[in-house]
Formats: sequence, C-alpha cells, structure tokens
Amino acid sequence: MISSRSPSHEAIQAYIDGLLRGRELATVAAYLHEHPEVASEVEILRRQNQALKQIGEEVLDEPVPERLRAVLRRSGGNGSNGADAKREDEIVATRPQSCWSS
Repeated sequence: MISSRSPSHEAIQAYIDGLLRGRELATVAAYLHEHPEVASEVEILRRQNQALKQIGEEVLDEPVPERLRAVLRRSGGNGSNGADAKREDEIVATRPQSCWSS
C-alpha cells in the first residue's frame, strides 16, 4: 500500500517542473491519483508555470541592440580596470539572445 502522507511543497514543485524521477515521481503521482482535489490544484499550478515560461519568450531570441552594447562598453571606464569592457562580448554571448529590442 502506498503512503498517503502528503508530499512536501518542494516535491510538488519538482513534480510540476518535471524534475522528479523514479520512486519520487511514482510516489507523488500516486498521491495525486489518490487525492484528486490536490491533483486539480497541481494541474492549475502546472498550467500557470507553463504560461509564465512563455511570457516574453520571443524577446529572448532577439539580439542585444547596439545602443545597449555601447552602454556596456562605456561603463568599463567608471572606475574599473577595463575588464568589464573586455568581458562584454562574453556576457552578451552567454546571455539569452533576446532580452532586448532595438
């Protein structure tokens, strides 16, 4: 018999995020199957999570505008040793390519 002890909030969130595997996944899924009212709430949270992830998604694919890159280059002279300006290309390269519009 599966325990009907309520999973932790962390376990529920990990379930919503698709991070659980194996026994943990089976335990939470079984609990939700036995408690449809909780399963309903979890489904609402899952849909909200999915909707939030989609907000601004198209912006994340845009390149950083040159005017903002210029600001980054200029900010390298405000008391730093220039390392900030040298690292700008690294920062831009690792940043999702769409946070900025031209």
